[in-house]
Amino acid sequence: MHGFVAGATQDGTRRWRAFRWSESTGLQTLTSSGTNGYAMGISANGAVSGYYEVNGRPRAFQWTPQNGFTELPAFGGIQWAGFAISGDGNWVGGTAREASGGWRAVRWGILGQPQNLGTLGGATSCAQALSHDGGVIVGYSFNIANRQRAFRWSQATGMQDLGTLGGSESNAMGVSADGSVVLGISRASNGALNAFRWSQATGMQNLGRWMARSVNQDGTLIVGGINGQATAWTPELGMFRLSDYFSALLSSGSVLLDAYAVSPSGRYIVGIGYNSATRRREAFVIDRMP
Repeated sequence: MHGFVAGATQDGTRRWRAFRWSESTGLQTLTSSGTNGYAMGISANGAVSGYYEVNGRPRAFQWTPQNGFTELPAFGGIQWAGFAISGDGNWVGGTAREASGGWRAVRWGILGQPQNLGTLGGATSCAQALSHDGGVIVGYSFNIANRQRAFRWSQATGMQDLGTLGGSESNAMGVSADGSVVLGISRASNGALNAFRWSQATGMQNLGRWMARSVNQDGTLIVGGINGQATAWTPELGMFRLSDYFSALLSSGSVLLDAYAVSPSGRYIVGIGYNSATRRREAFVIDRMP
């Protein structure tokens, strides 16, 4: 297996520590034991983005094998957090508080100053996923009517409102490597919170009632979860439970609870599950083509 996984684990003091894992290195903690830290994104080359707490307030960081841990520059306020990193490791996306108090979606270049991506007219926005080269960013923003909307941003188009499935709100949580496919959740006209898949050609498609979180490079595999069941979607199979699909890999009583990310190739899926052998909730990684 060649690849990396990032997340957070509790140490002996019950502090959360950001970590990076690979088969060759095992689990590496990236933040100190004296504060809570969370790894939120990882690139193809193993760079990590996330945030850690200083006096209870979040600060964005980037970690690379070459430079180690680096706090990213502030935006003018006293709180900022990194939630995603581009596939090439050169860009970090997240949110930062302005000196005036408003939260803004931002993009950091390598150790560079954050770029304000604006809003859809409201006071708050947040970047949650980036394309491979960092040129397309997705997330959510409140509009002038104070309704939360999924957005897609590029330098050429600015921040684009992707609409809803007929309800009052939406949130973009993932984007394909080339930036053409966006996934997330949206209220439907009946009030249900459903997953969606968006492209310029199709608009926002309703994928059913579950939480979509990550998509592969061409938009053909989406993973997430609902009600304690890791879930996936493909054009051929529609929505299905990962515990059923990979039942041969699980011991009796074990279950895959939630899927947080899929690799660009679609080969690896990571998330959290319940291991009946240890009676614990544990991180998992599945190789779909061992």
